[in-house]
Amino acid sequence: MNQHHSPPVSLLAVHIDILRYWFALRAKLIMAEALDVTQAVIGVIQISEQIVSACYHYYLSVKDAKRDILAVIDIVGSLKTTLDNLRLLLEHPSNLPNVHGLKGPIKACESTLQKLRTNLAVQFGPDATEPDKTKITLLRKLFWPWKKTEVGKLLDAIEKYKATFILALAADTLRETLEVMESIEAITVIATKQLKTTILAWLKLSDPSTNHSAARDKHEPTTGDWFLDSPTLSSWTKESVKSVWLYGIPGAGKTVLCSTIIERVKELCSVQSRHRVAYFYFDFNDPDKCVVVGMLRSFIVQLCAEMEQLPDEVFKLYHENGDGTQQPGKERLIETLLAVIATCTERTYLMVDALDECGEWKSLLDLITRLMENNLPESDIDIRVLVTSRKEKGIAEILDCSFDKIINLEGEGIDQDIKHHVSKCLECDVGLQKWPHAIRIEIHDALLNGAHGM
Repeated sequence: MNQHHSPPVSLLAVHIDILRYWFALRAKLIMAEALDVTQAVIGVIQISEQIVSACYHYYLSVKDAKRDILAVIDIVGSLKTTLDNLRLLLEHPSNLPNVHGLKGPIKACESTLQKLRTNLAVQFGPDATEPDKTKITLLRKLFWPWKKTEVGKLLDAIEKYKATFILALAADTLRETLEVMESIEAITVIATKQLKTTILAWLKLSDPSTNHSAARDKHEPTTGDWFLDSPTLSSWTKESVKSVWLYGIPGAGKTVLCSTIIERVKELCSVQSRHRVAYFYFDFNDPDKCVVVGMLRSFIVQLCAEMEQLPDEVFKLYHENGDGTQQPGKERLIETLLAVIATCTERTYLMVDALDECGEWKSLLDLITRLMENNLPESDIDIRVLVTSRKEKGIAEILDCSFDKIINLEGEGIDQDIKHHVSKCLECDVGLQKWPHAIRIEIHDALLNGAHGM
């Protein structure tokens, strides 16, 4: 006979059910503890009110022991105030481990107060908490029922209980306050991160990483190493050289070489935490990558992206422009960029490819000159600029006079890169691999001789 077995219950589901039961049971226990303590507190508060009310009657009735009567009123009244605060805290559903553990001390305090109440011969009913409704026997109206030492012992005990209650109240209040502060801090951190994301998205007009990725895809391993190992790059990254201009004819590999330099500088900045890098590729094919404003906005976004909190100047720029409903002008972007560089970095590397593809190249050159002017000895700003372009007359007239190092890419270094690239292409071409070795050598030499630095 076939026996049918029910499918096994998921172990995870069992664990979840156990946790739910445990949390529910814990919640019930906490509520029960809170209810017990609350009821005990209310009972002590009622006795305290009756004692204070009775003492007022004694104060009006007897001629001696005025000071002792006032001491009872003061101490028991202060105890009642503390217990009122405890009751307020208990009315809110919270986990109060110190307050919930007061049931024993509260009962002991109640026992001490009952001794006071008994000796005062208080007659109380539903309205006994009101001073004019509390009744005292005729005999006890004639004299104060304690000697000073006797009442002093009771009041000392009450003071100790009150101190215990205050400590528990303070500890749980502090705990609750800290939890609230942690929650507020967590919310603030989330809100700050969200605002940062919003501001950087508003500033980001274009994404130069697409050009960078395309250039890296074209890069052949070891090409560009001649410049990475050169004294020029070393002096630009480690010494006093502040600016480098690499120029060459169209097709000379300026963009690929620039991407190689960017990667090297990124590695350097990963070691120096206070050094930052930002780059931009001007591109005829993208209108947003042909304007100076696009470069400025991109620089600010890149420099701020890794910061935990945005500089004040960036928040100011955002608020000035209707919290992102308007667009910032070039001058304010320049001011913001300089403020970001001055406050958040020790050294900033700015790299720009294809100056000649900027539709506002005169404005761009003025900006670059202005950035370089901020590299003053008395200033904390250290800006290192590297640019690439064709050697056009207008560009050369300005950069020849203002840049520290100028490199012509038509030379031995670029020829080595071209030779490596041609060799790699011939090796990978399936069709050419079938040709005789001598013919492939002839093709190789012809391509190199006809390259002319391209």
